[in-house]
Amino acid sequence: MQLGIIVDKLSYLATCDLLLDAEQVSLKSHLDSVGLGPLVLGPLLERQFNSLEPHLWKEGVANIAKVLLLHALQVYHADMPLRRARILMRCLELMYRIGEANISPTDWVPEQMGNEAERLLQRNVRSV
Repeated sequence: MQLGIIVDKLSYLATCDLLLDAEQVSLKSHLDSVGLGPLVLGPLLERQFNSLEPHLWKEGVANIAKVLLLHALQVYHADMPLRRARILMRCLELMYRIGEANISPTDWVPEQMGNEAERLLQRNVRSV
């Protein structure tokens, strides 16, 4: 619980008050070298995104939120299908909320993301 509160406060402070760039805000940039596995780093990135989501209307927050989701996709590989599919859905939701024009087409292609999420979920259902 305490760690979550710290992550929330630091993410907001770094993004909205200090106006740091996305790489400086993302915990992936700081904790990759420590060797944390995806079961620790992934949820931390999701927590960062969740703490910034209510502030998407503020300048620069949407870009940092996008980078946090991209970092989460880098952490959650195909061997974690449900988590990866959840992040893909969050990416599509963010794209809808902030407008497709605000997302670089090379970063996210909605049809590809939807297809990957569907493939991951179908594979997971078959293995149950």
